[in-house]
Amino acid sequence: MKTQLLRKLIREEVKKALSENTQLMSDPTVKSKVEMVIKTLQSIEVDGETMQYILEQVGMDEQMLHQLTPGGTR
Repeated sequence: MKTQLLRKLIREEVKKALSENTQLMSDPTVKSKVEMVIKTLQSIEVDGETMQYILEQVGMDEQMLHQLTPGGTR
């Protein structure tokens, strides 16, 4: 259940990130790299614990915790 929720959240965040409305994703090089990372994660069928580790390593674990917590509580 936790893994499914994390995957759903990641999918939503990726969709937002891939939107041309974001400044970072307007750079074709960045967009290409993001798409490569996504394909890599899909190819290894990353599990929840590994994704959590990845989020911690890129400093996004607190943001994800905030977004997963009802009411946005930290």
